[in-house]
Amino acid sequence: MSFKPDIPETPLYKSKPIVSKHYNKVSEVSVGNTFNNMEALDLAVRMKALEEGYQFLSNKTDPNRCVLKGKDIQQDILSQYKINISYQQSWRGKEYGLQQIRGSSYESFEMLPYYCHNLERKNQGTVTRIKIDEKGVFEMLFIAFGASIRTFMHCLRSLLIIDIAHLKAQYKGTNLVAVGMDGNNQILSVAFGICKGEIGPCWLWWMSVLKECIGDSPNLLFISDRHAAIALAVRNEFPLAFHDDVQLDAYHKLCQADPQRWSKAHCLLVRYNYMTSNSVKSVNACTVLNRKLPVIVLAETYRAMVQDWFFKRRELVDISL
Repeated sequence: MSFKPDIPETPLYKSKPIVSKHYNKVSEVSVGNTFNNMEALDLAVRMKALEEGYQFLSNKTDPNRCVLKGKDIQQDILSQYKINISYQQSWRGKEYGLQQIRGSSYESFEMLPYYCHNLERKNQGTVTRIKIDEKGVFEMLFIAFGASIRTFMHCLRSLLIIDIAHLKAQYKGTNLVAVGMDGNNQILSVAFGICKGEIGPCWLWWMSVLKECIGDSPNLLFISDRHAAIALAVRNEFPLAFHDDVQLDAYHKLCQADPQRWSKAHCLLVRYNYMTSNSVKSVNACTVLNRKLPVIVLAETYRAMVQDWFFKRRELVDISL
Protein backbone atom coordinates (compact mmCIF):
# COMPACT_ATOMS: atom_id res chain seq x y z
CA MET A 1 0.00 0.00 0.00
CA SER A 2 2.10 2.87 -1.32
CA PHE A 3 -0.56 5.57 -0.92
CA LYS A 4 -0.36 7.17 2.52
CA PRO A 5 -2.61 10.19 2.87
CA ASP A 6 -1.36 12.88 5.22
CA ILE A 7 -3.05 13.29 8.59
CA PRO A 8 -2.55 16.95 9.49
CA GLU A 9 -2.19 18.34 12.99
CA THR A 10 -4.94 20.59 14.33
CA PRO A 11 -3.85 24.17 13.53
CA LEU A 12 -3.74 26.83 16.20
CA TYR A 13 -6.30 29.57 15.80
CA LYS A 14 -4.81 32.88 14.71
CA SER A 15 -6.83 36.04 15.12
CA LYS A 16 -7.32 38.23 12.06
CA PRO A 17 -5.16 41.39 11.85
CA ILE A 18 -6.85 44.72 12.43
CA VAL A 19 -5.42 46.07 9.18
CA SER A 20 -5.53 43.62 6.31
CA LYS A 21 -2.56 43.31 3.96
CA HIS A 22 -4.98 42.09 1.28
CA TYR A 23 -6.85 45.37 0.83
CA ASN A 24 -5.94 47.40 -2.22
CA LYS A 25 -7.40 50.91 -2.42
CA VAL A 26 -7.45 50.84 -6.20
CA SER A 27 -9.42 47.60 -6.36
CA GLU A 28 -13.09 47.86 -7.26
CA VAL A 29 -16.03 45.65 -6.41
CA SER A 30 -17.72 44.81 -9.68
CA VAL A 31 -19.07 41.85 -11.59
CA GLY A 32 -16.26 39.58 -12.76
CA ASN A 33 -13.64 40.74 -10.24
CA THR A 34 -11.78 38.04 -8.35
CA PHE A 35 -10.10 38.13 -4.92
CA ASN A 36 -7.35 36.03 -3.39
CA ASN A 37 -9.43 34.98 -0.39
CA MET A 38 -12.63 35.65 1.53
CA GLU A 39 -11.00 38.24 3.79
CA ALA A 40 -9.96 40.38 0.81
CA LEU A 41 -13.47 40.24 -0.66
CA ASP A 42 -15.11 41.01 2.69
CA LEU A 43 -12.89 44.02 3.34
CA ALA A 44 -13.29 45.38 -0.20
CA VAL A 45 -17.08 45.24 0.04
CA ARG A 46 -17.09 46.91 3.45
CA MET A 47 -14.74 49.69 2.32
CA LYS A 48 -16.85 50.31 -0.77
CA ALA A 49 -19.94 50.56 1.45
CA LEU A 50 -18.15 53.12 3.67
CA GLU A 51 -16.90 55.18 0.72
CA GLU A 52 -20.29 55.32 -1.03
CA GLY A 53 -22.39 55.58 2.12
CA TYR A 54 -24.73 52.59 1.97
CA GLN A 55 -25.43 49.47 3.97
CA PHE A 56 -25.35 45.93 2.66
CA LEU A 57 -26.77 42.59 3.77
CA SER A 58 -24.53 39.53 3.45
CA ASN A 59 -26.15 36.13 2.98
CA LYS A 60 -24.74 33.26 5.05
CA THR A 61 -21.62 31.82 3.43
CA ASP A 62 -19.77 28.60 4.05
CA PRO A 63 -16.30 27.82 2.55
CA ASN A 64 -17.15 24.11 2.40
CA ARG A 65 -20.35 24.55 0.46
CA CYS A 66 -20.75 25.41 -3.18
CA VAL A 67 -23.89 27.54 -3.64
CA LEU A 68 -23.29 28.38 -7.30
CA LYS A 69 -26.31 27.25 -9.29
CA GLY A 70 -26.54 26.18 -12.92
CA LYS A 71 -28.13 29.46 -13.98
CA ASP A 72 -25.38 31.43 -12.23
CA ILE A 73 -22.75 29.48 -14.15
CA GLN A 74 -24.59 30.10 -17.42
CA GLN A 75 -24.61 33.85 -16.74
CA ASP A 76 -20.93 33.89 -15.71
CA ILE A 77 -19.83 32.03 -18.86
CA LEU A 78 -21.89 34.36 -21.02
CA SER A 79 -20.54 37.46 -19.28
CA GLN A 80 -16.89 36.43 -19.32
CA TYR A 81 -16.57 34.43 -22.55
CA LYS A 82 -19.63 35.55 -24.57
CA ILE A 83 -20.67 31.90 -24.96
CA ASN A 84 -24.16 30.50 -24.43
CA ILE A 85 -24.23 27.09 -22.72
CA SER A 86 -27.18 24.96 -21.72
CA TYR A 87 -28.27 24.36 -18.15
CA GLN A 88 -27.15 20.71 -18.47
CA GLN A 89 -23.70 21.80 -19.62
CA SER A 90 -23.35 24.18 -16.68
CA TRP A 91 -24.51 21.49 -14.25
CA ARG A 92 -22.06 18.92 -15.64
CA GLY A 93 -19.29 21.49 -15.50
CA LYS A 94 -20.03 22.23 -11.88
CA GLU A 95 -20.05 18.50 -11.02
CA TYR A 96 -16.76 18.00 -12.83
CA GLY A 97 -15.18 20.93 -11.00
CA LEU A 98 -16.33 19.67 -7.62
CA GLN A 99 -14.99 16.23 -8.44
CA GLN A 100 -11.59 17.71 -9.26
CA ILE A 101 -11.54 19.51 -5.91
CA ARG A 102 -13.02 16.83 -3.62
CA GLY A 103 -12.37 13.62 -5.53
CA SER A 104 -15.02 11.23 -6.77
CA SER A 105 -17.17 9.06 -4.55
CA TYR A 106 -15.90 5.95 -6.34
CA GLU A 107 -12.24 6.82 -5.75
CA SER A 108 -13.01 7.70 -2.14
CA PHE A 109 -14.27 4.17 -1.44
CA GLU A 110 -11.17 2.77 -3.17
CA MET A 111 -8.97 4.82 -0.83
CA LEU A 112 -10.72 3.67 2.35
CA PRO A 113 -8.33 0.75 3.12
CA TYR A 114 -5.31 3.07 2.83
CA TYR A 115 -7.01 5.74 4.91
CA CYS A 116 -7.94 3.29 7.68
CA HIS A 117 -4.46 1.78 7.63
CA ASN A 118 -2.88 5.18 8.20
CA LEU A 119 -5.41 6.14 10.86
CA GLU A 120 -4.33 3.14 12.92
CA ARG A 121 -0.65 3.90 12.32
CA LYS A 122 -0.95 7.55 13.35
CA ASN A 123 -3.44 7.18 16.24
CA GLN A 124 -2.58 4.60 18.87
CA GLY A 125 -5.43 2.28 19.79
CA THR A 126 -7.63 3.31 16.86
CA VAL A 127 -9.88 0.50 15.57
CA THR A 128 -11.04 0.42 11.94
CA ARG A 129 -12.94 -2.30 10.09
CA ILE A 130 -14.19 -2.53 6.51
CA LYS A 131 -16.69 -5.23 5.58
CA ILE A 132 -17.02 -6.32 1.96
CA ASP A 133 -19.26 -8.89 0.29
CA GLU A 134 -18.18 -12.02 -1.57
CA LYS A 135 -17.55 -9.94 -4.72
CA GLY A 136 -15.29 -7.51 -2.89
CA VAL A 137 -17.86 -4.70 -2.90
CA PHE A 138 -17.97 -2.35 0.07
CA GLU A 139 -20.71 -3.01 2.62
CA MET A 140 -19.85 -1.41 5.96
CA LEU A 141 -17.28 0.76 7.75
CA PHE A 142 -16.43 1.14 11.44
CA ILE A 143 -14.00 3.68 12.92
CA ALA A 144 -13.30 4.43 16.59
CA PHE A 145 -10.34 6.64 17.44
CA GLY A 146 -8.00 5.42 20.14
CA ALA A 147 -8.26 8.63 22.15
CA SER A 148 -12.06 8.37 22.13
CA ILE A 149 -12.00 4.72 23.26
CA ARG A 150 -9.60 5.44 26.13
CA THR A 151 -11.56 8.50 27.21
CA PHE A 152 -14.84 6.60 27.21
CA MET A 153 -13.38 3.69 29.19
CA HIS A 154 -11.69 5.82 31.87
CA CYS A 155 -13.28 9.27 31.99
CA LEU A 156 -16.87 9.33 30.70
CA ARG A 157 -20.16 8.23 32.12
CA SER A 158 -20.93 4.59 31.44
CA LEU A 159 -23.56 5.20 28.77
CA LEU A 160 -23.62 5.32 25.00
CA ILE A 161 -26.17 7.20 22.89
CA ILE A 162 -26.56 5.79 19.39
CA ASP A 163 -28.43 7.00 16.32
CA ILE A 164 -28.10 7.41 12.55
CA ALA A 165 -28.07 10.06 9.85
CA HIS A 166 -28.59 9.65 6.13
CA LEU A 167 -25.84 10.22 3.57
CA LYS A 168 -26.59 12.39 0.54
CA ALA A 169 -23.59 11.60 -1.69
CA GLN A 170 -23.72 9.56 -4.88
CA TYR A 171 -24.03 6.15 -3.21
CA LYS A 172 -26.32 7.30 -0.36
CA GLY A 173 -26.25 5.02 2.69
CA THR A 174 -26.49 5.49 6.44
CA ASN A 175 -24.11 7.10 8.93
CA LEU A 176 -24.04 5.25 12.28
CA VAL A 177 -22.85 7.22 15.32
CA ALA A 178 -22.22 6.45 19.00
CA VAL A 179 -21.45 9.25 21.46
CA GLY A 180 -20.59 9.41 25.14
CA MET A 181 -21.17 12.16 27.71
CA ASP A 182 -18.76 13.57 30.27
CA GLY A 183 -19.50 15.00 33.70
CA ASN A 184 -20.14 18.45 32.21
CA ASN A 185 -22.75 17.09 29.78
CA GLN A 186 -20.34 17.60 26.88
CA ILE A 187 -20.46 15.24 23.91
CA LEU A 188 -17.67 12.99 22.65
CA SER A 189 -17.96 11.00 19.44
CA VAL A 190 -16.84 7.48 20.40
CA ALA A 191 -17.42 5.62 17.13
CA PHE A 192 -18.98 6.12 13.72
CA GLY A 193 -19.56 4.09 10.62
CA ILE A 194 -21.24 3.77 7.26
CA CYS A 195 -23.55 1.07 5.96
CA LYS A 196 -26.22 0.48 3.33
CA GLY A 197 -29.16 1.11 5.62
CA GLU A 198 -30.50 0.92 9.16
CA ILE A 199 -31.14 -2.82 9.04
CA GLY A 200 -30.48 -5.69 11.44
CA PRO A 201 -27.32 -7.21 9.85
CA CYS A 202 -25.67 -3.79 9.62
CA TRP A 203 -26.29 -2.91 13.26
CA LEU A 204 -25.25 -6.41 14.38
CA TRP A 205 -21.90 -6.21 12.60
CA TRP A 206 -21.23 -2.62 13.68
CA MET A 207 -22.11 -3.31 17.32
CA SER A 208 -19.92 -6.43 17.33
CA VAL A 209 -16.91 -4.28 16.40
CA LEU A 210 -17.89 -1.70 19.01
CA LYS A 211 -17.88 -4.49 21.58
CA GLU A 212 -14.27 -5.29 20.62
CA CYS A 213 -13.40 -1.71 21.56
CA ILE A 214 -15.24 -1.19 24.85
CA GLY A 215 -16.32 -4.67 25.99
CA ASP A 216 -19.60 -5.59 27.67
CA SER A 217 -20.55 -4.63 31.21
CA PRO A 218 -23.63 -4.73 33.46
CA ASN A 219 -22.88 -1.06 34.23
CA LEU A 220 -23.15 -0.02 30.57
CA LEU A 221 -26.32 1.76 29.48
CA PHE A 222 -27.47 2.28 25.87
CA ILE A 223 -29.88 5.03 24.85
CA SER A 224 -31.45 5.09 21.39
CA ASP A 225 -34.73 5.46 19.56
CA ARG A 226 -37.04 2.45 19.32
CA HIS A 227 -35.68 1.01 16.10
CA ALA A 228 -35.99 -2.77 16.30
CA ALA A 229 -32.60 -3.36 14.62
CA ILE A 230 -30.79 -1.43 17.36
CA ALA A 231 -32.61 -3.30 20.12
CA LEU A 232 -31.73 -6.64 18.50
CA ALA A 233 -28.06 -5.68 18.07
CA VAL A 234 -27.72 -4.57 21.70
CA ARG A 235 -29.37 -7.76 23.00
CA ASN A 236 -27.10 -9.95 20.88
CA GLU A 237 -23.79 -8.14 21.25
CA PHE A 238 -24.15 -6.54 24.70
CA PRO A 239 -26.21 -9.01 26.73
CA LEU A 240 -24.87 -7.63 30.02
CA ALA A 241 -25.69 -4.00 29.21
CA PHE A 242 -28.99 -2.24 29.84
CA HIS A 243 -30.79 -0.88 26.77
CA ASP A 244 -33.28 1.89 27.49
CA ASP A 245 -35.17 2.51 24.25
CA VAL A 246 -37.11 5.76 24.24
CA GLN A 247 -40.74 5.81 23.13
CA LEU A 248 -41.86 9.22 21.95
CA ASP A 249 -45.37 8.40 20.73
CA ALA A 250 -48.67 9.13 22.41
CA TYR A 251 -49.62 8.09 25.92
CA HIS A 252 -51.58 4.96 24.97
CA LYS A 253 -48.51 3.59 23.17
CA LEU A 254 -46.37 4.32 26.22
CA CYS A 255 -48.74 2.28 28.31
CA GLN A 256 -48.37 -0.66 25.93
CA ALA A 257 -44.57 -0.47 25.88
CA ASP A 258 -42.26 -2.13 28.38
CA PRO A 259 -41.81 0.46 31.19
CA GLN A 260 -38.15 -0.53 31.50
CA ARG A 261 -37.58 1.03 28.13
CA TRP A 262 -38.88 4.51 28.85
CA SER A 263 -39.42 5.01 32.59
CA LYS A 264 -36.64 6.38 34.79
CA ALA A 265 -38.26 4.61 37.71
CA HIS A 266 -37.77 1.25 35.96
CA CYS A 267 -34.26 1.97 34.67
CA LEU A 268 -31.84 -0.27 36.56
CA LEU A 269 -28.84 2.01 35.99
CA VAL A 270 -28.08 5.71 36.34
CA ARG A 271 -29.08 7.48 33.13
CA TYR A 272 -28.09 11.04 34.17
CA ASN A 273 -31.43 12.41 32.93
CA TYR A 274 -30.66 11.55 29.30
CA MET A 275 -34.01 10.60 27.79
CA THR A 276 -33.39 10.95 24.04
CA SER A 277 -30.71 10.48 21.38
CA ASN A 278 -30.45 14.25 20.80
CA SER A 279 -26.72 14.22 21.60
CA VAL A 280 -26.10 12.22 18.44
CA LYS A 281 -28.26 14.65 16.48
CA SER A 282 -25.97 17.44 17.69
CA VAL A 283 -22.99 15.60 16.22
CA ASN A 284 -24.95 14.92 13.04
CA ALA A 285 -25.59 18.65 12.72
CA CYS A 286 -21.81 19.17 12.52
CA THR A 287 -21.56 16.80 9.54
CA VAL A 288 -24.70 17.78 7.62
CA LEU A 289 -22.78 19.30 4.70
CA ASN A 290 -20.03 16.70 4.56
CA ARG A 291 -22.54 13.86 4.46
CA LYS A 292 -23.12 14.98 0.87
CA LEU A 293 -19.43 14.53 0.00
CA PRO A 294 -17.19 11.48 -0.66
CA VAL A 295 -16.81 9.07 2.24
CA ILE A 296 -13.21 9.97 3.14
CA VAL A 297 -14.16 13.63 3.44
CA LEU A 298 -16.81 12.57 5.98
CA ALA A 299 -14.30 10.41 7.85
CA GLU A 300 -11.83 13.31 7.94
CA THR A 301 -14.58 15.51 9.38
CA TYR A 302 -14.94 13.19 12.36
CA ARG A 303 -11.17 12.90 12.78
CA ALA A 304 -10.67 16.66 12.69
CA MET A 305 -13.62 17.25 15.01
CA VAL A 306 -12.41 14.78 17.65
CA GLN A 307 -8.80 15.96 17.39
CA ASP A 308 -9.90 19.58 17.75
CA TRP A 309 -11.97 18.73 20.87
CA PHE A 310 -9.05 16.96 22.56
CA PHE A 311 -6.61 19.69 21.59
CA LYS A 312 -8.79 22.47 23.05
CA ARG A 313 -9.44 20.56 26.27
CA ARG A 314 -5.74 19.79 26.73
CA GLU A 315 -5.01 23.48 26.19
CA LEU A 316 -7.58 24.44 28.86
CA VAL A 317 -5.98 22.01 31.32
CA ASP A 318 -2.53 23.47 30.66
CA ILE A 319 -3.85 27.00 31.23
CA SER A 320 -5.56 26.03 34.50
CA LEU A 321 -2.34 24.42 35.80
